[in-house]
Amino acid sequence: MVAAAVPGKPAALGQHFNVCSDRAVTHAGIVHILAEAAGREARLAPFDAEETGKLKATGFPFRPGHFFASSDKAKRELGWKPEHTFTQDAAELVEAYKASGRLDQEMDFSGGSV
Repeated sequence: MVAAAVPGKPAALGQHFNVCSDRAVTHAGIVHILAEAAGREARLAPFDAEETGKLKATGFPFRPGHFFASSDKAKRELGWKPEHTFTQDAAELVEAYKASGRLDQEMDFSGGSV
């Protein structure tokens, strides 16, 4: 969809654009949305990055603070706009995850190789 918006917009060449919903969702919110779509109960296991010693610089995949993406640049420069939300897409994402067989596997949170 975004690639289709680029032709005729030479200023967009070589640029990076976030394409995302206008609604920010917390990490916990993502867990709850996906759990509901999967028909599962969400179980959160919060951690203190400093306490565990697993900070982003060490390769640990989670960020210790909040972050978000904004699609304002894509809207402004490409005329792009979101047509759906993460919540709307969750059921399709879960179905693809189920089809891969990973939904019924135990998760390994040991911090070993991914």
